[in-house]
Amino acid sequence: MELYFKDGAGLALVSIPGSRTLRILEWNAGTGCASAGDMIKLVSNVDAGIVGIVEVGGDFEATIIKDADACAKYPNRYFYGEGLLRKAILSKYPILEARPARLEDSRFWVESTIRMDNVNIHLYLVHASPWIAIFGRYAADGRSVVEIARRAREQTHAIVLGDFNSTERSSVWSRMRSAGFVNYRTRLAPMRDLELAESGGLSTFPIFGRYHGIPLPPMVRIDSIWTRGFGVARYAVAPDGGSDHLPVFAELSIP
Repeated sequence: MELYFKDGAGLALVSIPGSRTLRILEWNAGTGCASAGDMIKLVSNVDAGIVGIVEVGGDFEATIIKDADACAKYPNRYFYGEGLLRKAILSKYPILEARPARLEDSRFWVESTIRMDNVNIHLYLVHASPWIAIFGRYAADGRSVVEIARRAREQTHAIVLGDFNSTERSSVWSRMRSAGFVNYRTRLAPMRDLELAESGGLSTFPIFGRYHGIPLPPMVRIDSIWTRGFGVARYAVAPDGGSDHLPVFAELSIP
């Protein structure tokens, strides 16, 4: 199987016999950076069953409602928040519940339950404050990620995705790993993908010239899809969608 983008780029996908496949896209759309049209194009061109977006522009919801193809592809949608903190979940599968949650002084996250066939998938969409990069798990949003990891480790199939504003060396990521989550490919060539992840080969931020005009290529990996209870057949940075962050794509297998 091949996942094609209309701009010609492609990601090779692998079907695992005896399992069900779930494809996930995560993206920080950079409020005011990627237009509603850019966002519609990306979600329409990527073959994902669930899409989690942070920093959703205010006109994206109105635009997707007017786009018949996008509406048909993602009939289940949840939006919450304002401005920089606005988040969206788009799903081909029924969203059984979705709600914001937060700890005192932290940014809110969205926690949801999505039903795929006979499996409940617990999905948490996160956008941490930049303070987490300095204070780690002691920052308010660092404590939030630790709390999410605690809740999610009690669930059979869990996904925590979003912009964590922290990298591989942070105490927050260590807590996620300790809770049994992975954010790299675990099937076929796991060590190679782990080495790629740890070497910065999955960097998502910044995009040249789009973050306050800074002329730097992607240097840090702060956007991520963490999974627990899945096999990860594919984990990759997806093509540029017009934001100051690159999207992240994962193909998961459900045993």
